[in-house]
Amino acid sequence: MSFKEIIRIRKEERLPAAVLMVLALVLNTIFVQRVNEYILSTDSADMDLVELLRCFHISGYDPYALFSFCQWDVIYNAYRHPLLAFLLYPFFILNSATEHLTGLNIAAFLAALLLIINALYALLFFHRILRDIIGISLIDSHILSAFFFSMAYILQMLFVPDHFAFSMTLLLLTAWMAGKKMKEKDGRWSKIWLFVLVSGITLSNGIKVALAALYVKGRKVFQPKYLLLAFVLPTVVLWALADFQFHTFSIPRAEKMAQKAAVEKARMETLKLKKKGIDRKVAPEKPKEVKKKVDFLSWIDTETDRVESLVENVFGESIQLHQRYTLMDGLGKRPLFVTYDWILNYIAEAIIIVLFLLGIWTGFHSSFLWLLLSWTGCDALLHLGLGFGLNEVYIMAPHWLFTLPLTIAFLLTKTGSYRWLTLSLRSLLSLLSLFLLMHNGWYLLNFLL
Repeated sequence: MSFKEIIRIRKEERLPAAVLMVLALVLNTIFVQRVNEYILSTDSADMDLVELLRCFHISGYDPYALFSFCQWDVIYNAYRHPLLAFLLYPFFILNSATEHLTGLNIAAFLAALLLIINALYALLFFHRILRDIIGISLIDSHILSAFFFSMAYILQMLFVPDHFAFSMTLLLLTAWMAGKKMKEKDGRWSKIWLFVLVSGITLSNGIKVALAALYVKGRKVFQPKYLLLAFVLPTVVLWALADFQFHTFSIPRAEKMAQKAAVEKARMETLKLKKKGIDRKVAPEKPKEVKKKVDFLSWIDTETDRVESLVENVFGESIQLHQRYTLMDGLGKRPLFVTYDWILNYIAEAIIIVLFLLGIWTGFHSSFLWLLLSWTGCDALLHLGLGFGLNEVYIMAPHWLFTLPLTIAFLLTKTGSYRWLTLSLRSLLSLLSLFLLMHNGWYLLNFLL
């Protein structure tokens, strides 16, 4: 598969691409105006992460990418995102050069441009999976694409500058490329660059590229030479890179922040004494000791209710925004579980789950479907099994949510003999798409504006 084949826009893709680009442009314009109130009035060197968090705030997402465009540092957890800081570095250079020449901090504009391009290719790869791999009609592909991009935390990927948006697009690219190989019964798979890139952005997603290789190559993937060069060696290099970043950048930055916090605390105590008429300067205490090792076990959560997480967060908030505490941070004022105010939301959720299960049933003999389900199984083990990020699992929905509409697509492959059934399913999916777009769009725009 050539690079030209990957990036070109097919004739049948132009209409949905144009519609999505308009939507992405509108959302990015609104969001840039929201964060630029602070960014445009601040030099990169004076950017404050705490203040940026206050302006940026949207659900549990972080403005680390935006901040890295202004002041490059290893802010993301290096062990979870070993390559991400280095991928962001060229944009820091570009923003710094532009600011030096014009005095304008273009971090938010850069992020918006990247997200609009990323959204375009997320749509193209998703659409191609439906057309090239699953083989449904053009109109059904348009409907399912609308259905997918009307989901709450996919809609947000059009404008939220966090790593999840780029992970989603790369996973869709991986699925499309693997699906084509499987369909053509071509057992060649040497996409080491894809494994490095996907793992470098989010390490755990590298397992999904490995599974794709397994489904394409079969048992040949376990040949020692291939296993060593394609997966073991890149993983060791990425882990060594993560360890280097943690000790070279993360620990010194944490120590600096701890020292700054100690000085700020002393300053506030000095001000309190002055208000009481006591003229004495409080000396900063010894900063808190920074951990020199990462406690990976601290990421495990065994207490959060799994059933309620599935109902309200996994199949709930990920797809439909809740009416209360809309897009508030789960680590802030938002309760762990929020219920919907309308029974209609639960009905829509139940319909989507039923369609998903029916899709599994109709596509049961498809190897490509089992590849997608194996990916979702990895996420289920990570979040529902180990409890990693379960308190705000919905922000990680872009890693797995595409499995739902792609699985439902298999249902459309079995209705061709029954025109009334095809029309009924198309009508249902169109109504769901319209409902989700109106519901999520309303609460999203109210939040942003």
